[in-house]
Amino acid sequence: MKKKSLCLLAAFFLFVLSVSSFASDLAHAKALFDEKKYSEALLEFQEVFNTSSGDTRLDAFLHILRCNYFLKDHASLASFYNAHKSEATGTSFEPDIHFTYVNSLMDHAKDYENARQMYGYLYATFPNTQFAGPGSLLKLGDLDVIEEKPNDGLYRYNELETKYPDSPYIDNALLGKVQAFATLKDRASLLNAMQDI
Repeated sequence: MKKKSLCLLAAFFLFVLSVSSFASDLAHAKALFDEKKYSEALLEFQEVFNTSSGDTRLDAFLHILRCNYFLKDHASLASFYNAHKSEATGTSFEPDIHFTYVNSLMDHAKDYENARQMYGYLYATFPNTQFAGPGSLLKLGDLDVIEEKPNDGLYRYNELETKYPDSPYIDNALLGKVQAFATLKDRASLLNAMQDI
């Protein structure tokens, strides 16, 4: 009986050590990411992803996508996303994982049609998230301006300012308005928008 108890205790301590090791590895990878050492961070996030489960694995998944985004490697990002996106379904990581993918689809693959559809889906499905909801609305406005529909873009930027006044995307919306007014060649509104920045 005593031997069995010792084995269980040893197994428990090994489990605790492995969990703290994953957290430590994840924290180190995030520190590299924050230092913009994306290639190094990517390798560490991949290791955490391959050796962990639960939220730690999903956090590593999100950061693998973000590393690939900043490395402008859409092919790798899309491949990894498509292979593992079902793991995020129904979790708190789901909106940001999809949002990171679609940002690469727009910014790097220049697939505006599919990006527009996915941003619309994210905005409708996750409107109350910190990034995916307001960020998707912003990106829809940016797509409108890119596709020569500046009035539609202005409508979306104004909607973002109204619905999400504390969003980290407000400054981006103001810059989008400047671009939209420049496209419209509306000098007075352009000057007013520049003063708001």
